[in-house]
Amino acid sequence: MLAFGSVVAVFGMLIVTRVFGHVESLLLISKIKKFVMSFTREKRHQGNQEFMRLQGTKEWEQLWLTLTQFAERFDLSQVRLSLNLHTINEEFHAKWERKSPPDIQECWSCDIPLHLREIPIGKVSLMGACRSESACEWMGELITGLKPFELQLIELIDEHMPQAEADHVDVPEVGESPVVAQLSHSS
Repeated sequence: MLAFGSVVAVFGMLIVTRVFGHVESLLLISKIKKFVMSFTREKRHQGNQEFMRLQGTKEWEQLWLTLTQFAERFDLSQVRLSLNLHTINEEFHAKWERKSPPDIQECWSCDIPLHLREIPIGKVSLMGACRSESACEWMGELITGLKPFELQLIELIDEHMPQAEADHVDVPEVGESPVVAQLSHSS
């Protein structure tokens, strides 16, 4: 019994001091919380969301709010954001989904890689119901609608990057979009 208590105490100290297992503990707590909340009767009408900062201290929540407002405005079914900025020790993951998603056979999906000067920093995954109007027209509007998110992302990263790294960030000029450029290169 003493040996078991010692092992628990050592692991507890490693987790509390963030030496080992802290991120894993946060993920486990998040999953347990989601499981317990699934039994409550309270249902949200707009959708479910979860987000987690796995590493770093940057305020990604405002950027995530911009993306979820985008999802509401464009009537999307699901949005996922994964940011992995190892050069500045930041990692953030988030997911938003509508309570009543459309049938999977009536959906479109799109993964948009996020790059800064050819360095991958993450991706945005979108899913929505197919519309009856021209797909090219609403997809164009969708990509254009991501512009505020993209500019906010660049500003947030540029603001917090060390000076040596900040020199490598290309801020797009008016009419130029790295997301759209990257999307067209990956096709």
